[in-house]
Amino acid sequence: MVRREHSDEAAHSVNAEFISGNYFRTFGLRPAAGRLLQDSDDVRGAPVAAVISYALWQRDYARDPSVVGATFWSIPVR
Repeated sequence: MVRREHSDEAAHSVNAEFISGNYFRTFGLRPAAGRLLQDSDDVRGAPVAAVISYALWQRDYARDPSVVGATFWSIPVR
């Protein structure tokens, strides 16, 4: 479950995978908004970064541009 910081929205259940910084470059993909992961995201001490799918951005966030660069928190499922 994740929830956007400073939002009254309910937490969303999401599927996630850990991938390397070159994952998207390997497939020649480009972001619809924001940026994709990069090699520099793999360096110890780098800030945590995440990429959401276009479908999730469209379905759960109505393509809200403020989602790009927003902070999300992981919420433990009990």
